Amino acid sequence: MTTEESSPRDARRAGEAAAGPVRRRMLGGLLAAGGATAGAVLLTSCYIPSEDPPGGAGPDSGTAPGGKAPGDSAEDSPGGSGSGSGGGDGAAPQGDPLVSSDQVPGGGGVVLADREIVVTRDASGTVRAFSAVCTHAGCLVDSVSGGTINCPCHGSAFDAGTGSPVSGPAGAPLSPVPVQEIDGGVFPA
Repeated sequence: MTTEESSPRDARRAGEAAAGPVRRRMLGGLLAAGGATAGAVLLTSCYIPSEDPPGGAGPDSGTAPGGKAPGDSAEDSPGGSGSGSGGGDGAAPQGDPLVSSDQVPGGGGVVLADREIVVTRDASGTVRAFSAVCTHAGCLVDSVSGGTINCPCHGSAFDAGTGSPVSGPAGAPLSPVPVQEIDGGVFPA
């Protein structure tokens, strides 16, 4: 065979060589689009405790944990924490309680680490709940004593009645979690 003669195999190779860059660009574009889509899915599924308190409400969402917008109820009035004890709106609780009422001592509280919620009760018996994720570095608070919710990581302490920081490096309050005390249990509101 001479250099001027070509076989069908040679013709096919020449065609593939010409189409190769087009195929590579097309595949590269598809891979880039697929990678961008996969990256977007991964990023939207990330959960960063210090930025997203329990209940799905983000710091900029305008929605309090539990799906309520600020000011949706009388409990959200100035000075309130968005949670409290009593019968609430009279609706029957749904599901299991977060904790039984007798497990939340007066003047103290209980940390529900698995739910990232801290439930407190003041001396008058009012029950409140807050995110248990410290606003300083995202650690979980570990105790309620002496009227404060305490973080073990860097020493931040929050007022057990309001969630506001009272000492340590945390500058923002713990996010309130609406709860109601009904029939011996503390339920999400």
